[in-house]
Amino acid sequence: IQRKRQVTLSYSDRATMAVMTSARIMQSRSGYLVVTLFVVVALFSQTKVIIQSDEARNEHRLSLETRKDQEKRSTEHSSLTPLAWCPDAKCENSAFCHPCQRRFLIIIATGRSASTTLTYMMDSLPGVRMSGENNDTLGALQTMIDNIQKDPHFLRQQQNPLKKQAWGRYLVPDGAFSCVAQKMLETITPPLLDNQNELLEDDSDTIVGFKTIRFLHERGDADSDKEIVDFVKESFPCARILVNIRSDEEEQMASFSRKPAFRKYIASISRMNDRLKQVANMFGNQAMLLDSSEWTKDMNVLNQVVTWLGFHRTCHFEKLLEFNTGGRGYDHGQTELTMNPKCKYVGGDATDAAAISSNTQLKQYDQYK
Repeated sequence: IQRKRQVTLSYSDRATMAVMTSARIMQSRSGYLVVTLFVVVALFSQTKVIIQSDEARNEHRLSLETRKDQEKRSTEHSSLTPLAWCPDAKCENSAFCHPCQRRFLIIIATGRSASTTLTYMMDSLPGVRMSGENNDTLGALQTMIDNIQKDPHFLRQQQNPLKKQAWGRYLVPDGAFSCVAQKMLETITPPLLDNQNELLEDDSDTIVGFKTIRFLHERGDADSDKEIVDFVKESFPCARILVNIRSDEEEQMASFSRKPAFRKYIASISRMNDRLKQVANMFGNQAMLLDSSEWTKDMNVLNQVVTWLGFHRTCHFEKLLEFNTGGRGYDHGQTELTMNPKCKYVGGDATDAAAISSNTQLKQYDQYK
């Protein structure tokens, strides 16, 4: 800006001097009018440059202040770094994608296991934004990405990434597909419309989550279950997983029977619960196994989850939300929670917190270890 100012002033001074010299030679009234005009132009040019300089300095000062504020917030919320949420994550970073930059909370459950209640209990925690069912979007993403990533033509081309051939493209970095999956789930888990413009600048601290009762395919087996688990671990390396079952299967069956469309699942409830226990084991320290037959009766079990996730004890729940309890719909009972204003995320290590678990997970440990 200073260079621009010097150059501009230099040109205006030269122009003024040249005109004044010419005017003296002309020794006429018209010559002095021309001089006056060019002096005015020169002064305007100088003033414009000074204003531009001041504006640039102000803009630079505001930029520095904004950066300082961001650094201050970053320091204040240092515990919000992904490392505290996913200490064991393996991230394949590239110029395209940083898979561990976003934290996720995924609830995997069977139907009629209070999964909606669990979802919005978690949504009540500060800095957490949850959404409901998504028609097995994880499975659809796995199919879409596998469609290209596991194609033999694509695999051969990636071993010799030449641009100009039938399957030609430059090398796709490892981990790049993770952000494709993450962006889809972020898109269908947006903030409240009134807040979207405010959050567009930086929403990276928010823990984005969702629940799914369609994680396991009805005709799947251990191999297909492992495939979808591996896909989630690769695509969402900085995710915590809550696997939710309902051990009181008689009550679960009775709940299914109240809806004719769900009755076809009654015969597979026991098998699905067993498979989800295996899934929780496959995720290892990344997951916690919950039993809604326990946590809906004992708030301490759910508060152990809050602690395991890394939230301060001031975030412990005192009341249980109610969604579709007894099949009465989603607008009856307790549907909102008022959290302690001191409630905050303080960070936590899933490995250390693995000891904080529901009774069900402890019971299953010896079986699956």
